[in-house]
Amino acid sequence: MSTMSVPEKGGIFDALRVDSNDPNDSLREESSVTPKIDEKNLEYIGEVLERKKSVVPFLTQTINQLALVRNEKMERAADLICTLFRLPHGSTDCSFFRLIKVLRSFGIWENDPRLKQMFDRMKKHDEENEDCRQWAMSQEKFKEIIFPCTILISRTLRNQLIIPSWLEFTQMIETIFESCRASKEGEVASYIPQLARQSPHTWGMSICTIDGQRFSLGDSKKNFCLQSVSKAFNYAIVASEIGSHVLHQYVGHEPSGRLFNEICLDSNSEFPTKSVLIERN
Repeated sequence: MSTMSVPEKGGIFDALRVDSNDPNDSLREESSVTPKIDEKNLEYIGEVLERKKSVVPFLTQTINQLALVRNEKMERAADLICTLFRLPHGSTDCSFFRLIKVLRSFGIWENDPRLKQMFDRMKKHDEENEDCRQWAMSQEKFKEIIFPCTILISRTLRNQLIIPSWLEFTQMIETIFESCRASKEGEVASYIPQLARQSPHTWGMSICTIDGQRFSLGDSKKNFCLQSVSKAFNYAIVASEIGSHVLHQYVGHEPSGRLFNEICLDSNSEFPTKSVLIERN
């Protein structure tokens, strides 16, 4: 698959790099290398921006224009986002609708809690303007609406999320999902009433990466009993609350040789302890 590589220095995506001390802006350290944009994603962005045939020269032109603003802060990054989503044919308006479609192509959904401030501002704009023309607005209004989420949008457009080729990735996941759908082996567990009531025909999946990229297929909205899967979530919550050092005084991460749900004393201390590992048959 062919790809377009954006120059590391002076590029449109490098210009979008902004610094922030807010830990909520990113769950991991940002890479200094800009990943390549896969052809499928590039083609989709071209369609959304109505620049299917000129998306590469359009980006190249923007790269040249912004060669001197590589390390500018949020204000300049917001201006750059406005430039990317300006409507074609000489218009000075920007399309919020197209921004959302492009974000989705990277796995960032509208109901992402990190985008709440932006959508709250957009809702207020909707209430004040009955005719939003598919959420097209002046550059000043567009910038005002997206500004609280500039860092997340910038990282996304710069292809800095943990899975850069998102459309290609989800296509592969969908192929695996459909190939496994035909499997009818096994039986619904009956040792717990909640499990016994589950339909053997329900088939769904959901993915959420550490950068909040999401993808769902099939019966993903049906409730189900987490059972032992909940242990991993409980472990992560407690580790975040009290720290791993304190946690590991009570919960180990090596096999103990005892039953998976047995609470016992550690031979090296007086603390009650157990292994977090799930019993395997």
